[in-house]
Amino acid sequence: MSPTSGKPEWQRLNGAGVAVLALGLIVAGVSMPLPAEADRYDSLVRKGTHQVRKGQFGKAIKLFKEAVREDPAESWGYFNVGNIARKAKKCRDVLIYFRAFLYLSPGTDDDKIARSAIKTCAREPATGSLSVATEPTGAEILLDGVVIGQSKESEIRLTAGTYRLELSHPDVEGFSREITVTQGEETLIKETLRLKPAFGFLAVKVDPPDGVKVYLDEKPMGVTPMDEVRLETRKYLLRLEKAGYDRWIRNVTIRKDRTYTLQATLEKLEETPPATPAER
Repeated sequence: MSPTSGKPEWQRLNGAGVAVLALGLIVAGVSMPLPAEADRYDSLVRKGTHQVRKGQFGKAIKLFKEAVREDPAESWGYFNVGNIARKAKKCRDVLIYFRAFLYLSPGTDDDKIARSAIKTCAREPATGSLSVATEPTGAEILLDGVVIGQSKESEIRLTAGTYRLELSHPDVEGFSREITVTQGEETLIKETLRLKPAFGFLAVKVDPPDGVKVYLDEKPMGVTPMDEVRLETRKYLLRLEKAGYDRWIRNVTIRKDRTYTLQATLEKLEETPPATPAER
């Protein structure tokens, strides 16, 4: 299917040597109110289209890149940047934005346009290759803020030059660095990504319910009654104290996205009767 199939086509440009551009998503005559982000995306697409008509491809690419940043999940913005870059012979943008289009929306009738343009630019002499391996695997690769694939992919042909490389994975901390792709050479990036801290929750329910001091690893956390506490996932030593009651101590393990509900009953200390005269 084409980028605009299943929805009204807003604009399709051709003629005078201008590659056909599939510009969709926001259409005239939409009756439902749109959020501000959609309004801005629409405005950028219209302005970009106007620049294409005037043959101002550099300005058009800039506007469509802004549209991509406004709505990174909308694959047709990437397609339009790649398609205009193809006409303008800007292989750096072709290789990045058409790869993003194929990654975000594979299996459309316009894939062949993107694949053909990538193949043509990859044969240019002023290119090198990038290979990315990560642990854990499957991190998304972003070049200059644009997602182009995952770290399992290798030999990504790119125009020689400097790029901002980012690696993104839901379970790890972000990674960002500047890299240089050298003509005729392979740039190999191997990274062990640092896992993000995971968190869970602790809920304390105790009898008596009021005035019990709560300590975690010997640090005071509050006095009951208290709200759930968000904690990093690991094992803690928990201690409960209240005057007139035995101390209550236990190890608790906080697990990711779970609430550990502690239910405890403190034993009241027995009062020692006063000594009689004979016992003195």
